[in-house]
Amino acid sequence: PTCASLESHLQRAGAATMGTQTRAQALEYLTQRAYSSRPFDAVVLDLWLEHEDGLEVLRSARKIAPDTSYVMMSGESNLRAAVEAIRL
Repeated sequence: PTCASLESHLQRAGAATMGTQTRAQALEYLTQRAYSSRPFDAVVLDLWLEHEDGLEVLRSARKIAPDTSYVMMSGESNLRAAVEAIRL
């Protein structure tokens, strides 16, 4: 629900968006766009995914598209995870 809400808000603001619900799909889209003439400007990731670690997704994504900006968000208050995300 939060992902869809954020995506809808960004679209209303004029941003082109592409939402995914899985690590595999997100990394596939990122790979396709990283090697195209229109790479993503930014990627918004949740720190805690349903069955996956958002930090692992961030690590993989930064290897694929190191020049893309990344925004990590979370509804959890885990200072250690937040600091680790910033360091990546």
